[in-house]
Amino acid sequence: MGTQTIKLSTLLFSAAAAVALSAYVLPTPAVHAADDGHKHEEGEKHKEGDKHEHKEGEKHGDEHGGAQVDLGTTKIGGFDVQVTRVGELKAGEEAVFIIKPTGGTGEPKAVRAWVGVETGQGSIKTKAEEEKEGEWHAHHAVSKPMPAKSKLWIEVEVGSTKSKGSYELKM
Repeated sequence: MGTQTIKLSTLLFSAAAAVALSAYVLPTPAVHAADDGHKHEEGEKHKEGDKHEHKEGEKHGDEHGGAQVDLGTTKIGGFDVQVTRVGELKAGEEAVFIIKPTGGTGEPKAVRAWVGVETGQGSIKTKAEEEKEGEWHAHHAVSKPMPAKSKLWIEVEVGSTKSKGSYELKM
C-alpha cells in the first residue's frame, strides 16, 4: 500500500468514527447567567430543537420595540382591519405595523402595506407575514422622501380580489 492510500484510509476511518460517536453525544441545555436579562414566562422553557437566538438585550416577547400606536379600524373588502404601529415612523427607516383583519369571508391570501399615496407611486410596497393566526406583521421600509399627504395603505387579497383602505399615520 502506498503512503497516499494509508492517509486516505486513516482519514476515512477517522470520519466514520466521528460520525458514529456523534450519535452518542447528548444535547446540552442552554445555560444562562442569572443576570443576563434572558427571561421566560413562568413555566416557559426552551423546547427541544428550539434553535432561536436572542439579539443582545432582547427578551422573549420583545419582538418589536417602541410604543404601540392604534391607527384605528377600517372596513377593507368585508374585513374590519385594525392596525397598530409599533415605534416611530421615519422616512428612510423601517416601520412595523401589526395588522388584524377580522370578519369577512374567506382567509386573506396576502396583506400588503405601504406609506404614501393610494396608487403606491413613489412608495415601497411590503407584503406582510402572518406571524400568528389572524395577525399579520409588516416590516415596512418607508420611502425617503415620503410623498406629501402620505397615509398608511393596507391591501387585503382574498382569492383574486384585492381591496384597500387607508389610515392616518398619527405621527
